Amino acid sequence: MSSPSEPAVSVKAGGRLHVFLRTARNGLVHRVLDVKKGTLQPPQTLGGGFSQEPAAVSWPDGRMDVFVRHTNNTLWHRQFEPVGARWLPWRPLGGALTSGPAVTSSASGRMDVFARGAGNALWHLQYDPTERRWLPWNPLGGLLTSEPAAVSWGEGRIDVFGRGIENGLWQLTFDAHQGGWGKWQARAGVLTSGPTVSSWGPGRLDVFARGDRGLLWHLPFEEHLGGWQPWEPLGGTPGSRPVAVSPARGRIDLLVRGTDALLLRCSLAIPPGDPAGGLSLSGEQ
Repeated sequence: MSSPSEPAVSVKAGGRLHVFLRTARNGLVHRVLDVKKGTLQPPQTLGGGFSQEPAAVSWPDGRMDVFVRHTNNTLWHRQFEPVGARWLPWRPLGGALTSGPAVTSSASGRMDVFARGAGNALWHLQYDPTERRWLPWNPLGGLLTSEPAAVSWGEGRIDVFGRGIENGLWQLTFDAHQGGWGKWQARAGVLTSGPTVSSWGPGRLDVFARGDRGLLWHLPFEEHLGGWQPWEPLGGTPGSRPVAVSPARGRIDLLVRGTDALLLRCSLAIPPGDPAGGLSLSGEQ
């Protein structure tokens, strides 16, 4: 697979990764990678005219939602409806984006989209399933020099990450049980790309970014070990920001764009008894 930018990836049951790629002509295509079988389905064209990488989220019932920054700097959304197995038309959601979006879900039917916007601050758009509508865009502060990354490790919890003006890692957390949005927190590290983040369950975060000499670095958070652990180098020199998803406990699938624009995937595993880090490469293609 090749792409002018990094992909978006969502996880579905049965060992399948749904990969969304922006084409050289700024359209969007969808491909399904069956990790267990090692097969890649032919591309499905989704159309559009977009200026940056997409973001995607999937649901247990088979629904998928993909979000992209349009060439006019607004957010656009397309939904896959499992009933009838069809993609609904593209829909504009407004905004004034200066980066690609990130999306996560912290409750059934809820979607939270994040992007850098006016003043390089983080902006937030939420779909409320109880009202069945998108709420107004909301600024969340910060001063970002990259696209954001977002993940939810369980109901009522969202963690958002971005690169700050000094190239450090910054984090903003929403916790419904602690009063909502907290304050921006600086984390260690010097980033040369925007971050990505995955979680395989409550109390676990894995952040990835390019760092010193363009190498790929990993920052784990393990709640029952006291929180953030040290950065660790994973090697390699990806040509883009990495993209991470966690399909199962102890496993992370990482996709990056190589220097030749080809997409590379590796499967990373946490060895039993080493939840603080210790990622090992268990596969690559």
